[in-house]
Amino acid sequence: MKSYDENNIKQALIKVGLRKNQNLFIHNEIYRFGFFNTKKNLNIYEAFYKIIRELIGPKGTICTNTYTFDTLRHKKKFIYESDWSTAGGFARYLLKQKKTIRSHHPVFSVGCNGPNSKFFCKKNSSHNYGYNSPYDKFIRFNKGESKKILILGGNPVRNAFFHVAEHMIGVSYMFNKFTKVNYYMKNRKIKKKFSSFVRYMNTNSTLKLKLIEKKFLSSRLSKKTKLGNGCICFYDANKFLNFLLELMTKNSFYILSKEKFKQEA
Repeated sequence: MKSYDENNIKQALIKVGLRKNQNLFIHNEIYRFGFFNTKKNLNIYEAFYKIIRELIGPKGTICTNTYTFDTLRHKKKFIYESDWSTAGGFARYLLKQKKTIRSHHPVFSVGCNGPNSKFFCKKNSSHNYGYNSPYDKFIRFNKGESKKILILGGNPVRNAFFHVAEHMIGVSYMFNKFTKVNYYMKNRKIKKKFSSFVRYMNTNSTLKLKLIEKKFLSSRLSKKTKLGNGCICFYDANKFLNFLLELMTKNSFYILSKEKFKQEA
C-alpha cells in the first residue's frame, strides 16, 4: 500500500487545476488513496478539507453529498442539525464546520461551505435532483466563477450528476418516490413531504462506468492525476452533464448495462 502526505495532496490538486474562487462539488472515496502519512495532528478528512480550502480561498465554495439513506431504508429520524451522514467521513467532517449549510432533503441532502452555500442549499424544492435542488442550482449558477466536479479516489466519472441527467432525460427505469420520514428541526417534529428520484426495484442494471470513463477521458474535458494508490479527477460540471445528455438523448439506456435491464410490466 502506497503512502502519501499533505504535500502530495496539495501538489496533486494543483496539478489537476484547483485555484482561487472555484465552486467544487466533491465526490470522494478517500480510503482508496492508501496510507495517509502525516506528522501533524490531522485526520485525513481535515487534511483534505484544509488543503482544498487553502487552494480555492475564502471566496470558493465546497459542496458534497451528505446523504442519510438510513432514514428511508431503516426509518431512522432525520435530525437536520445533526452532523450524521451515511456518505462517509468527509461529509461528516464538512457538516461539523460552523459555516456549513445543509439542504433540507431528509435522504439526499447536500452540505456546502463557502459564500455561495445559501444559494445552493437554501430555498430548495422538495425534490432531490430536480428544479431548484442543490444540483440544479449548482449547474445553473452563473456569477462567473467556475463550477467543478472533484473526484477524490473514486471512479473518475461516478457522481450524482448522472442522476440529474437521468431526471432531465426522463428515463423509464426510475421514478419519483413519495418520501416522508420522521423529520426533526430544533427539537421539533416537522411535517414535510419530499420526493426522491430512485430506480425501480426490478432494475438490476449497473452503470457502464468503464465505457463512459473511456469516452469522457478521451474527450479531453477532464484532468486526472495519481495520488497514492488512487487518482484525482477534475472537470467542469456543465460540460460533464452536457456530455451525458448528448449520449442519453440518442439512447436513454446508454449509461446502463442494457442486457440486465428488466422493464416494468
